Amino acid sequence: MTLLTRAACSTAVLAASLSTAQAATPWQCRPAAAGDGWDCRPAAAPTTTGSALPTGGSAMPAPTTATSAATARTSLPTARAPVATSAATPPAADPTWRLCRPAAAPSAPLPASDQRQTYLEGDQAEIRQQQIYVLTGSALVERDGERILADRLTYDDAASRVEAEGNLRIEQPDILAQGQRGHLNLADDTGEIHQVIYQVPRRHGRGEAEVVYQESDILKRLERATYTTCDPGRNDWHIQASQVYLHQDKGEGRAWHATLRVKDVPILYTPYLSFPLDDRRKSGFLVPSLGASEETGADISIPYYWNIAPNHDATLTPRLMSKRGVQLIGEYRFLQPGHSGQLDLEGLPSDREFDDDRYLLGFEHEARISPHLSTQIDFLDISDSHYFEDLGSNLDDTSRTYIRRFAQARYQGRGWNLTGRVDDYVVADPSITTEPLQRLPQLLFSARPAPGWNPWGLDLRLNSELVRFEHDTRVTGTRAHLEPVLELPWLRNAYHITPGAGLFHTRYQLDNTAAGAPEEPDLTVPYGYLDATLFLERDLRLGGNTYLHTLEPRLFYLYAPHENQDEIPRFDTGLSDFRFSQLFAVNRFSGRDRFGDANQLAAAVTSRILDPRTGYERLRFGIGQLYYFRDREVTLNPGQTPETRDSSNIVADLNLNITRALSFNAGIQYDPEAERVDRQSYRLQYRPDARHILNLSHRFRDGTLEQVDINGFWYLTERWHAVGRWYYSLEDDQLLEALAGVEYESCCWIARLAVRDFINSVTSGTAGSAGERNLAIMLQFEFKGLTSLGQPVQELIEESVLGYRP
Repeated sequence: MTLLTRAACSTAVLAASLSTAQAATPWQCRPAAAGDGWDCRPAAAPTTTGSALPTGGSAMPAPTTATSAATARTSLPTARAPVATSAATPPAADPTWRLCRPAAAPSAPLPASDQRQTYLEGDQAEIRQQQIYVLTGSALVERDGERILADRLTYDDAASRVEAEGNLRIEQPDILAQGQRGHLNLADDTGEIHQVIYQVPRRHGRGEAEVVYQESDILKRLERATYTTCDPGRNDWHIQASQVYLHQDKGEGRAWHATLRVKDVPILYTPYLSFPLDDRRKSGFLVPSLGASEETGADISIPYYWNIAPNHDATLTPRLMSKRGVQLIGEYRFLQPGHSGQLDLEGLPSDREFDDDRYLLGFEHEARISPHLSTQIDFLDISDSHYFEDLGSNLDDTSRTYIRRFAQARYQGRGWNLTGRVDDYVVADPSITTEPLQRLPQLLFSARPAPGWNPWGLDLRLNSELVRFEHDTRVTGTRAHLEPVLELPWLRNAYHITPGAGLFHTRYQLDNTAAGAPEEPDLTVPYGYLDATLFLERDLRLGGNTYLHTLEPRLFYLYAPHENQDEIPRFDTGLSDFRFSQLFAVNRFSGRDRFGDANQLAAAVTSRILDPRTGYERLRFGIGQLYYFRDREVTLNPGQTPETRDSSNIVADLNLNITRALSFNAGIQYDPEAERVDRQSYRLQYRPDARHILNLSHRFRDGTLEQVDINGFWYLTERWHAVGRWYYSLEDDQLLEALAGVEYESCCWIARLAVRDFINSVTSGTAGSAGERNLAIMLQFEFKGLTSLGQPVQELIEESVLGYRP
């Protein structure tokens, strides 16, 4: 080992050099030419040939006394070796610790981790037996990315051992520690420190320990220790344990016989507890979740997280509900280079309220087998249709009606793709008694020539399907569909004109048909259209700013002859919602069991206001209407009255970004014949930043629905935050959901309290009936850098407030 020291030169050289005449002469020390010992001389004297110190040698004042133990005062060399950026300082932009005082940092940049030379420094230095160096007064040792400071340091060069006494401080990339005394072996990174105060700056962690044993460069053992992430002087919470291990390689801490204390009051004891030292995952019990609701009673969950491998993990959660019993919830996740997935299992034997066993089985999987071939599985099964109503945790769960599950494989070729799929639905609403049809299987093929292949400017595309529908009681059968489309677009800067034609052809082979009904009906409908848009623009000055204002009138003519479709079954077809985009659709029905006859013209205009420098859209407004030149005789169900109006409702859309923070969106459908609004929706959002969000929305559908939803999340101060939601059905005169919550955040903990009242399902409470409701009070404590205690209130805020991101 090469030892470089500025404070300990050879005793003989220093003793011979010290004299009264030279007392004020500065000294320089360099390695001796022979490679053994040091050559120390007055600064003015020539030195022997040899390699200089990394700093080039800086001045050292001469000692004032000559004794057998040479003493000298040195200063820290200014350029010993490359320094490493301190890994102890957390990112300044991390908002988690924004309310905390700045984290501790090393007294100076640490040396590089690969620095094998040892540097010594002190006010006084003494050499014993040519290999033991005793430094007193601001003593320092540096090597291998760490620094040791103390009032007195004794360094044994042969054993690479440091003994420290008085105001000991150890600075390493991942931890800073202070103690009264200790010893460390620099060769094998072992040691022992007594009466320790330590800090983990990366996690804003700190604590105390009677003794810290460094067992290797990646493992430290603390005896009778504490840990917290609170600022020094404020132990709002801390863990007290008989023994703590800090595994730097695994990024985790482990504590035995640990007690979680809040303001010195013990609230949780566990014989074993693990906590993170960085962002890596780890196995162990998570802090229990506590809550209560009218459906479950007292609700306690104790999750255990199993970090099986970096790409595999599992969570097993026993859930105790005072009204229902014990439910076991399991989740397994995996991630591979070519595929990933998740398995969910839930079981509740002998539900005391339901008087039966309950279960949930879910599986999700996605795979990329090759650059062209991918697969996807989404499967979910539940024991009964009341499952989410009884055991769900939010309105999204309890308002489910059907759950789709499917498996598919997709091949993406050059200009074409093929998809094979099987799917069906699970009924999740007890008011629904009829199950949907199953597709067993469904094949989809679409093709469009690759870019560059469009002879004479023609654009050709093809959509096709082959599907088998299955059901226990309804008509079933096989449906084949083919729909080629040919377009000839003329695209110019000032206008777009696109004539097009298509053929809608569907053929069936049916089972379980009624007597006299055809078993192999078919449908063939040719259609044509002409789409023309004109682009007009001008400069517009508003509020001293110049914008680009566009006016885009558009005409879309569609013709499709009438074909009688009364004998064709309706497997998966419905009437599409009429909105602005539907003005330019070739078929007013969704699915492939109906094709609407048409002789109509859509007239619309869209206007935009854009920032010409950035393209930012300040305003977009569109309004349009359909004009019919004949009655629409094709109806969704046989026997329905054909549509005879000469024009459709007027539809309009508005998107207005008043400022970067304030936006307004609206959609309206107006019936000019009845002079009434059939549908409308409005949403006003104020979101100046992620901490301040306010949403106001209104939805209306004549005779069936009218709802108001007001929700928001707001930082009242840096520490106090509020959340709320009021979701009300004006049509049913019923409160769908009410939420009020408050959040308090300090440096090292967050407390959230929320009260929530919601209906158990969208069909359980209708106008004129009380309906089944659920009232829940949720309290959550989040100990930063440790875990959370209580119900997952933060997830509820995400579901309730549009635009909220934690």
